[in-house]
Amino acid sequence: PDIVAFNYQLLAWSKIGTLEAAQHAEDLLSSLLQQEKEGDNFRPNTTSFSTVLKTYLQLADRNAAESSEDIVLKMEALRSQNPSIGDTSIYFNWVLKKWGESRCSDHADRSLALLDKMVGLSNARLNEKAEANQLRIGFNIVMNNFSKVGGEKVASKVETIFRSMDKRNCGCHLEPDDFSYSICMATWARSRESIAPRKVKDLLDEMISSFEDGNAKLRPNTHFFDL
Repeated sequence: PDIVAFNYQLLAWSKIGTLEAAQHAEDLLSSLLQQEKEGDNFRPNTTSFSTVLKTYLQLADRNAAESSEDIVLKMEALRSQNPSIGDTSIYFNWVLKKWGESRCSDHADRSLALLDKMVGLSNARLNEKAEANQLRIGFNIVMNNFSKVGGEKVASKVETIFRSMDKRNCGCHLEPDDFSYSICMATWARSRESIAPRKVKDLLDEMISSFEDGNAKLRPNTHFFDL
């Protein structure tokens, strides 16, 4: 048997779509990792991990997000030792989205904690360009997770994450995109706070100013004026 055959076995378990099948696929992967450590077998690759990850992501189980996070962190930990494991940032974003769907009361905070880990890893690798766009997407996902929570001060929390996009990524200039602005503005618009109209206007003015300074990606459309 080789890694291709092994991955087909994982795929077969992933298609069953139950928690038991996901756990069985994870056990198979753990067994392979142990055998590899002992020098007795081939190495798992990106497909091995992503297949097991998908088995959890498709579940509605309360603990699916946490199990998914465990898989992606294990994948990342082995990345430096295993050249067959590539960029993990897209898989982090899959898990951030899963936290947004979770029924756990602290799901938005858990997604922010995972984003912090993602930022740290990106900085440690000097912010490879291939990861920068995925990192921006990660920020947007987490802002959206908080936006859906609602409640007092959530708009301020979303804007804090929005404003931290540059500050937390000293190795590269990671700017918000139009979706980042949209999430932040929409959250303020729904907040019913007395400062909300001013906050939305300030963000729109900032977006227009960036566009006029040459950032064509921040061209406001009618959606932004309708908020």
